[in-house]
Amino acid sequence: MEIKTKSGFKCKVNENRVKDWRYIKTSTRIAKSNDEMEIINGIDYLMSFVLEDEYEKLMEHIAKKEGIVDSATLIATYREITNLLSEQLKKSNSSQG
Repeated sequence: MEIKTKSGFKCKVNENRVKDWRYIKTSTRIAKSNDEMEIINGIDYLMSFVLEDEYEKLMEHIAKKEGIVDSATLIATYREITNLLSEQLKKSNSSQG
């Protein structure tokens, strides 16, 4: 699956990783959590798991000039990427059915 964020980040994602139990379990934990550190750690894990070699490219893309990755930017980017992945999966599943 290919994704492109509004900010211009592009990458390919292995569809099987999005269907993997670890992805689903961690996504659910993030959605239910009120603990900011648990959310950030979960997002970091998911993005590195799903994006694989493209993870560092994403971090560079969203980093500010000082090289700092703002947690709010990371969370917003995570939400956008997961929405894009969800849309891609829906398309893929409907074309198979």
